[in-house]
This record gives sequence, structure tokens and C-alpha cells, in this order.
Amino acid sequence: PLPFRPLSARPFRSLPPAPGLSNAAMSPRDPTLERRRSLRFGWTLLLVGATGGVTLELAHAFKLSAYLDDALTRLLLTLAHAHAMGLALVVLAHAVAGADRVGARTGHMLRVGSALVPLGFALGAVGHPESDPSLGILLTPVGAALVLFALASLTWTAWRPPPP
Repeated sequence: PLPFRPLSARPFRSLPPAPGLSNAAMSPRDPTLERRRSLRFGWTLLLVGATGGVTLELAHAFKLSAYLDDALTRLLLTLAHAHAMGLALVVLAHAVAGADRVGARTGHMLRVGSALVPLGFALGAVGHPESDPSLGILLTPVGAALVLFALASLTWTAWRPPPP
């Protein structure tokens, strides 16, 4: 017998349900589940963006030539950091204010788009030719379109009167 159980044999553990709710009561259209997903993603993206910002500051402080000598890399990584931080706050605002009024599809589009925009900027900085970003930058407009569609849906919902 093995002294440990393989990962596939371990039971799946998910986060505990919100107070007063069981896992069975949480359907994919449940606003509590959507709120939790957006809160988890928003805080995670904020942590990743802040860590990226601190890393950029350290690269600047220690005068890393790979970072300082390449203006395009510096610009793309700064854009990735800034967009990660800003979009994390948008996702957190959605979790607090809009998750109960829109469907799960809107929240999913917002989260995926918020991940693709900074990821596209960061991947554009990896292995790029002299004056152009690498092909990873193509993720950025896809993510931006998803974020814009989600924001349009949230705006439309905000202007509609609440159901009676």
C-alpha cells in the first residue's frame, strides 16, 4: 500500500457554502454563487496584479537590464499590471453591486475578459521582436471585447427598473 493517496483518489473539497445555504441549494443561476465566484476571482486578480507591480518595482530598483533596456517590455508589463489592478476592482464592484441582477453569463464574460486583457499584455512582452509585441498580445482585444459586452449588459441592467 502507498503511504499516500493519489490526487485522483482524494475527495473533491470545495469552499463551504454561504451561511444558511447548502451546496444543493446553489444552482449555477444562484446570485450567491455568482457573487462568490466574482469575489474569489476579483481578490485573486488583485493579488496577482499587486504582486506583478511589486515585481516591476523590484526590477527597477535592482536595475535589471532585461527590464530597463527594453522600452516595449517595460510598457507592456506596466500595462498588464495596471489593467489587472483596474479590472480586479471592476470585478469586485460587480460582485458587490451587480451579481444579483444579471445572469451568470455576464459575470463569466467579465471574469474571462478581465483575465485575458492583462495576460495578453504580459504575453506580448515575452519574446517579442525588436519593435512589435509577440502574438500573445492578440488576447488583449478579445478580452477587451468580453469586458465591454459584460459592462454593456451590466449598464443595461442598471437602467432597468427592478422586478416587483
